[in-house]
Amino acid sequence: MRRRRSRLPLLLGVAIAVVVIGMLTGVIKLDDLGRFGIPDHGDVDAPASAVPATAAPSTAGPVIGASAVIPATAAAATIVRVVDGDTVVVRRDGRGGQETVRLAGIDTPETVKPNSPVECWGPEASAHTTELLPAGTAVRLEPDPTQGDADRYGRLLRYLWVPASTNDGTGSLVNLTLVREGFAEAYRDRHARWQEFQDAQSAARSENAGLWGAC
Repeated sequence: MRRRRSRLPLLLGVAIAVVVIGMLTGVIKLDDLGRFGIPDHGDVDAPASAVPATAAPSTAGPVIGASAVIPATAAAATIVRVVDGDTVVVRRDGRGGQETVRLAGIDTPETVKPNSPVECWGPEASAHTTELLPAGTAVRLEPDPTQGDADRYGRLLRYLWVPASTNDGTGSLVNLTLVREGFAEAYRDRHARWQEFQDAQSAARSENAGLWGAC
């Protein structure tokens, strides 16, 4: 029995002709192609090259916190070296020797305490303080009248300021910067800057900054 020839090619050809004529005359628009089984390439995902590239990470140096007026009681000194996240060695102007300064009102995770393990985020805190205070940095050391001059280890207790390059009497408080960025915890005990340190810590915790997100 002879098989009948399929009429599909003929019908398909007619359909294509209708679509082409319709588009040329404006009767059929590009958005209507889907009804005829013809894909609209306007819906195809953009090629990978068209996707905006992710911005490259910033290579800028460390940013110290907002500037404020440095108290007149803050004495000039120069950084000799950083011991750990909250302890530095300085040379005060007009004095011959070196002195160790413990940053007042804050505590960073331990890295060099004898007979104690290195704590979570301790190396990062030490590295960040070293980055903020390279040897030779001119600083100002502000005493806290509510605290003793030194701790039980003989380290000076100070708020440490980095003067602004504008030399206008303003600067950034490193103690506060370390708390705000999550490299240090604020002491619970009251001190002259207790409230601003607590506020900075609350902000850091809410953002899971530094040790709050890692430890």
